[in-house]
Amino acid sequence: MARAFGDFCLKDFGLISVPDISYRRLTEKDEFVVLATDGIWDVLSNEEVVKIVALAPRASAAQALVESATRAWRSKYPYVKVDDCAVVCLFLTASTSDISSDFSPTGEEMSSGNSSQYQDGS
Repeated sequence: MARAFGDFCLKDFGLISVPDISYRRLTEKDEFVVLATDGIWDVLSNEEVVKIVALAPRASAAQALVESATRAWRSKYPYVKVDDCAVVCLFLTASTSDISSDFSPTGEEMSSGNSSQYQDGS
């Protein structure tokens, strides 16, 4: 539904363009921020997302989340099409691998060296 913002025809069905906004003061303990579509949050809890991102290599953290969510969709809702799953992981601190290289393991140049993103529309 995110693609429908501004579509006044869907207003009658509950689509609103006013976002939910929350604020959080970051501390030294905060390691990353995850921005994800509802396809992720519908099947993975906050705790599951944190665990997946914390254990995955930074360059593939977003991909690991999408793959985990896709598996969860197929397991929990086998007769439903998997919802769009898109993720951006923003790491707030530099790691030693970020300092040594500006390239991901696949050889693609990373724009900031400390974020990963992945999307699967299956």
